[in-house]
Amino acid sequence: MDWNEAERRIVAGQDNRTEFLPSLTDLSTVGRTICAFANSEGGVLVLGANSSGEIVGLDDDPVEVGDWLDDLLDTGFTAPVPAARGRRRYGTRWVHWIDTPSLRFLGGVRFDGEFWMRCAWTTVEPSPAEVQRLLREPPFFGRDTNLLRGVSPEDLDPEAVRLFLYRSARSARSARSARSARTTAPPEAERVLDGVGATVSREGRRFVSLSGLLAFGRCPQAFRQARAFIVRCTAYRGKVRDWGAMLSSEAKGRLDEQVVGARRWFDRLGWRTLYGGRYRDRDRILPPTILTEALANAVAHRDLGASDRSVRLEVFEDRVEVTSPGCLPDFLSVESLDHGLQRGRNLLAFEALRVAGFGVGYGSGVWRMRSAMRAFNGTEVGFENDIRNDHFRVTLRFGAEEEYD
Repeated sequence: MDWNEAERRIVAGQDNRTEFLPSLTDLSTVGRTICAFANSEGGVLVLGANSSGEIVGLDDDPVEVGDWLDDLLDTGFTAPVPAARGRRRYGTRWVHWIDTPSLRFLGGVRFDGEFWMRCAWTTVEPSPAEVQRLLREPPFFGRDTNLLRGVSPEDLDPEAVRLFLYRSARSARSARSARSARTTAPPEAERVLDGVGATVSREGRRFVSLSGLLAFGRCPQAFRQARAFIVRCTAYRGKVRDWGAMLSSEAKGRLDEQVVGARRWFDRLGWRTLYGGRYRDRDRILPPTILTEALANAVAHRDLGASDRSVRLEVFEDRVEVTSPGCLPDFLSVESLDHGLQRGRNLLAFEALRVAGFGVGYGSGVWRMRSAMRAFNGTEVGFENDIRNDHFRVTLRFGAEEEYD
């Protein structure tokens, strides 16, 4: 949006998709208004105009205001908001505007822990029914995540995309078809990235999605919007979580690299020394496939809008806990998982890990983990859906509890 369009909006006055703020004295109002536009039909917020449509301008430093708005759009909400921002000098003062697109199809965003929407030209808290409608609009493959500002398609690795397409062809069709897909000339990069949902083209511009950056980025954590999307690995001396962490590390990179990195960190632990020689040289504490599946599911299905966005792999004396940000969505419960019910949050992330062979699958992961742990050491897999703390946790025990008393 250029100044001519912004000025036309100011002359037309406030409506359901336009709002004016004469100053920045109440910064939370800016966040609530942008959140409301994103959860509704989109809209423009003009800073430096009063409710009568008079341009009064801001005397704040325009660079500082711009930096603050960039931080707000990138990290102030539960998901980055790809709003277009502009400013113009008006006399000795400045006018700023933020053109926010609708993100309803992504399940909406929250500001300061709350949903906000537009109703009759004002910003209001939505009713429980409206929140449910936001949450129940499933993200579809190809348009499943939030669009990022400051990230270009050149920051994605085309080789990772081609490998994803090859694996998809191999899993969906015959090996012969996959070999053909691998040897033929790769399609145009833009069409490939748009096709898998890594990028989205809008109004002549191409935006990179958050899932696309995590699945195919050259170095995802180099961008602040994805900096917290890692696996934090911690080993404790005893059975409780305290300040006595013995070993810690972080698994970074793309989604598959995070799973592999966390698994390798676990394999490097000195188990015999750690637990007083309880295990013989060739004893396995956990089957490799079970931990890998627990990690892959946590990485694939984590809530991208949760306040704590990192997956946690925690090793105790008697168990391993894998914690994924965000509790189970919508109607799902631990009991429903036993019956094969499932709903994917991030379908691009899910597909990227599934075709890479990490064992994620709709409705089958819980059954596989339960069966494998019973066959391995006779223990039950623990599943905890903690709504209060907004996380989902899988617990894998090394043996019966009485063995560690």
